[in-house]
Amino acid sequence: MRQNIIESRTNWTAFVKTEIFTNADDFIEACDDQGKFFDIIFTDVFMPKKGAPYGTDSPEEGAIRIKKWLKQKRDSDEEYKYVQLRWISRHSHVSPFIHEHINIKDYSWLQWISHHDKETFATIDFPNAVETAIYMALAGNVDVEKPSNIIFESPAMMKVIDLVERIAPTEMTVLITGESGTGKELIARAIHERSARNKARFLAFNCGAVPQSLLESELFGHLRGSFTGAATDKKGYFRAAEGGTLFLDEIGDMSLAMQVSILRALQQGEVNPIGSSIAVPYNARIITATNRDLKEEIKAGRFRDDLFYRIQTIEIRLPSLRERPEDIEPLALHFLQKFAQEYNRGLLTISGEAMTALKSHHWEGNVRELETVMERAAVLTGFNGEVRINNLPPVLQTDKRNESHLGVLTPDELLYYNALKQNDFNILKTAESLNKTRQAVHKYINDKNGSGFIHPTLRRLYQDGVEMKKIRAEAVVKSEQKTIPPPASTVLESDF
Repeated sequence: MRQNIIESRTNWTAFVKTEIFTNADDFIEACDDQGKFFDIIFTDVFMPKKGAPYGTDSPEEGAIRIKKWLKQKRDSDEEYKYVQLRWISRHSHVSPFIHEHINIKDYSWLQWISHHDKETFATIDFPNAVETAIYMALAGNVDVEKPSNIIFESPAMMKVIDLVERIAPTEMTVLITGESGTGKELIARAIHERSARNKARFLAFNCGAVPQSLLESELFGHLRGSFTGAATDKKGYFRAAEGGTLFLDEIGDMSLAMQVSILRALQQGEVNPIGSSIAVPYNARIITATNRDLKEEIKAGRFRDDLFYRIQTIEIRLPSLRERPEDIEPLALHFLQKFAQEYNRGLLTISGEAMTALKSHHWEGNVRELETVMERAAVLTGFNGEVRINNLPPVLQTDKRNESHLGVLTPDELLYYNALKQNDFNILKTAESLNKTRQAVHKYINDKNGSGFIHPTLRRLYQDGVEMKKIRAEAVVKSEQKTIPPPASTVLESDF
């Protein structure tokens, strides 16, 4: 049956051929002694040892043995670098065994799929696994055309776009990771626009911008009268994205209870609207994103490992702006012209001094911070003018001086400054880290004597840090306003 699922499909992105082996010994012998090679291996968890009847419970002779063999091959043979392994079982009781023998480090090449539902198995899990193998087999062999709506010059971003081009035609679930402000939604849209779903909707939903109590209703929908205020039926985002792509941003901010519901929706391809006992299928490609380290979240017990395995079929990590300094100038010019047009400022340019300041800044807020800085510069610059250093925020004007001033701080001042920086210039948190009172830290920074402030350099550095923190916060608010679901009164029930 599984072989038919693969060979009966005609829309793979590459030619697919299969071969069946009934035990691990015959398979390993075919590869090691006969020179056969396979891009993906599907192994029943309870594959019998050679000569034993099917149904013999001996995973050590089958699944585990093939895993150990493939791991050794991947470590020693470059040809096996992209080979994928999938463990299969339709028995729910194997879950503890699976999690005992698969860890996060293995999951770039080893996953498992387990379903009682034959239709889901045939239409979702098996095809996705084959598409993953095709993608990995074609790694490095795709010509990449630079998108017109993504501004970059750096090799780091070229690698990202390479991934986008290769995975876009597939139905694979994608996880996009990276710091806040790196442009995760832009990459998700690029995947959608290059996929076969590009004629349908792209919907973005920020999981961290909605109260946890409302998430289930927003995503899965509800029936009229299912709770107070439910005046009409609501589809929810999963079903509203019918035929298209649903982008779940900041998925790491979900509660554990909601993570269970999301996992079930991804596994079964259906959702349960609030107030309904009947599951409803949906047809949308799911792309997720987070600025958290989900592996650390799993260790801390805040994120489910089985959901992580489910969404991380392919991971795209977006580099921070600090990791791609080549992109600062083209991005700055792009944003400047965008806002010059929006605010009717004509054709604006950037002075050499201002550009140097932009390139030397640390950009903790990444592309989002740069966009906000250039919007401010466009507003403060006259018609057809030139952005000068004094049109930039104070922290950019003093970045270089800040670095030189650190050398003249006393050891005590430097201790305070480092504590302030580590605590994002929050005086209360800084006081706690220094084991002092808030009043003591505030007085140290802002106290005066007869000739002015006692610690003038430290005070200015603190003010610059607070200013930059404010700019980052404004950029985050602006971004969230674009992704927060619209109020119920503005949503048409025909859409949601």
